[in-house]
Amino acid sequence: MSMYTKFLLTMVLAVNMGLYAQAGPTWVPQGNLPYARVIKDIYEIPGTDIVIAVGQRADGSHEEPSIWRSTDGGHTWSWWGWNFPNHGDDEAIWYTFHQISYDTSRNILLSTCGGGAGDWQPRTVWYSNDYGESWHYVNHPYYLVGDGDAASSVILNGKLYVIYEKLIGGTFYDSPILLALDYYDPNPDNWTWYFVRQYPQLDINGTHSTFWGVLAVKDGKLYVVGKDKNTDAIRIYTYEPSKLEATMQRIGTVAEMREYWEKLKDGLSNETPSDSTSAISGPTTP
Repeated sequence: MSMYTKFLLTMVLAVNMGLYAQAGPTWVPQGNLPYARVIKDIYEIPGTDIVIAVGQRADGSHEEPSIWRSTDGGHTWSWWGWNFPNHGDDEAIWYTFHQISYDTSRNILLSTCGGGAGDWQPRTVWYSNDYGESWHYVNHPYYLVGDGDAASSVILNGKLYVIYEKLIGGTFYDSPILLALDYYDPNPDNWTWYFVRQYPQLDINGTHSTFWGVLAVKDGKLYVVGKDKNTDAIRIYTYEPSKLEATMQRIGTVAEMREYWEKLKDGLSNETPSDSTSAISGPTTP
């Protein structure tokens, strides 16, 4: 019996047994997110009436990763979208913003985008330092090559942890990887990428990025949750941030990644940056 079947059967039994018999909340339509195909995450900035929603917009002819912003608590919305090349309905759902995080000490919003490496556009991480009014991308690591699908992300101790789908060193590994972006330098060019872990036990062959891994923070610890590759079981990994930081390997700064990407795009370089070769020496297991 599949995990989905078990879940569905549990819910049916629970309803039939009256476990969910209490009255639920009353839902009232509020606001209109223009052409929203899917909403992956919503965040309300503390102390403001600003609400940010991330996902994908589809107008019938084009799909693109999109961000909606409300300044009146969700009553009205403005839209911002990255004009991503249309790859057809079979792949379009991957090209979406997945998650959004906010660092109150830096007043910075960070969001991750699936499919953000397509057509040699290394744009899976975006940030805003003006409450979501404008957005900018930072170059992700070169060894994600042209298929850098970013899924779940969280902020912990001044670093953005991101689960990516697969690629390292140009060689396909059938398991997700965890990277970290240290974003505490005032200049985004100096933000630094780190290789943290690889998860050969987790599955990436699902229809949703949640198969690759979901990140969460609780009581100052990082949790990585994913589906076991060979069974319907759920795997949970727990980390103290100090231990992660002691073992993570430096890949390079955003500026170094951008320089390498430009060379790669122009076909001028097949080499890795000299200061980051240690980060691709092999997969690191939890």
